[in-house]
Amino acid sequence: MKVLLYFLFLLLASDCRSQELYVFSESASSRPARSIAFNWTARFPDNKYNTYFRNRYIPQATVGINKNLTVNVGSAFSNYYRLDKLQFDGARIYTKYRFLSNDDLHKHFRMAAFMEGGFTRHQYVYDEMGLDGDNNGVQGGLIATQLINKIAVSATTSYLRIFTKNDAEHHSLLNHSLQMFSYSMSAGYLLLPKEYVDYKQMNLNIYLELLGSKCLDNNRHFVDIAPAVQFIFNSNTKINIGGRFQLQSNMTRVGQHALEVGLERTILNAWK
Repeated sequence: MKVLLYFLFLLLASDCRSQELYVFSESASSRPARSIAFNWTARFPDNKYNTYFRNRYIPQATVGINKNLTVNVGSAFSNYYRLDKLQFDGARIYTKYRFLSNDDLHKHFRMAAFMEGGFTRHQYVYDEMGLDGDNNGVQGGLIATQLINKIAVSATTSYLRIFTKNDAEHHSLLNHSLQMFSYSMSAGYLLLPKEYVDYKQMNLNIYLELLGSKCLDNNRHFVDIAPAVQFIFNSNTKINIGGRFQLQSNMTRVGQHALEVGLERTILNAWK
């Protein structure tokens, strides 16, 4: 009984409901205070123009500093830039601050701001920009999340600015954009359990996300749809399985579609 009460206390005190743990984007809620999560994500893009097996692996650590502040650090390894072997691509740091919380019974509305910085050891190759080891740059944005019972809906907007050794060459000669506006619309639903009776119950969440980006220095853009399922065991171990499917694009991308699999383990009350 004490264990169950403790679990319920953690569930109520936590700023991150399970149906807000989106696979391809972040929610406005923070991670539980004084928690550390270790995550390993594998990404397998499919490019219709060739048959090379592309793969990327992203180890990350996420720390819940307090009820409002979350910090994430990660790196990336892939064969995106050398197909015969995995290489170290780069690293990134991400911080999110929740500045608004309107909580009620079985529902809440939250907003957060985030900043991210990343570096890469590779040249700027693909039109699609990102900080998972592909570009040097900074990104900032806003997230709004609404939870009602078992459904969570979230929207994100962000601005990305990348840096190169010769911005004029990329911009003028190669028609590469140095700025990008991105957006996402995400929905999550807690399918199981129907009722909480034990902290060891498995959670099953289903997600559907719309992800898009538009370059600001040219007309390159993409829109993806991304369904996913998520399993949570013992309230601290998470498995993600999702896919991204291109709906529309005129960009050069690593892949038009991608399979993503992730494993995460969270340690609650990691320090006093």
